[in-house]
Amino acid sequence: MKIIQKLNYFIVLLFTVLIFAVIDYVNLKDYHHYDGKVIGFREVVADEKGFRNVSVRIRHSFPEIGYFNGRDSVKFDAGQRVFYSNFKVNEKVTVLENKNDKYETHILSLFYYWTSYEKTIIIFLCSGLIYGIVFLLKRT
Repeated sequence: MKIIQKLNYFIVLLFTVLIFAVIDYVNLKDYHHYDGKVIGFREVVADEKGFRNVSVRIRHSFPEIGYFNGRDSVKFDAGQRVFYSNFKVNEKVTVLENKNDKYETHILSLFYYWTSYEKTIIIFLCSGLIYGIVFLLKRT
């Protein structure tokens, strides 16, 4: 019985991920797509308090992207924390620039557009809620 419950939750989780992926795919029409490349990296050092107030120095490396949007040469850094980033200098990337807000730009990649910390948390919360409503209430 436990395997069935885990399988049910896995199916609900996949369904929830699919819904979020479709929403992101539909939202791609709100962006202009440009070819860009990684022109360097910006290093950021942050001092944060860790466990038992121990000071911890954390280094982040954000890729700097350059692209031409038809009017201007644009340079921006993808200054957001992501799960994993493995860009290299001179690597070609697809840049998304919002049609209504030219300052909203994203790199079209798995960890910079399709997933984020917020989306992952929301996906697990939604799938847990759906699982609870559908399968756990069905037993009562």
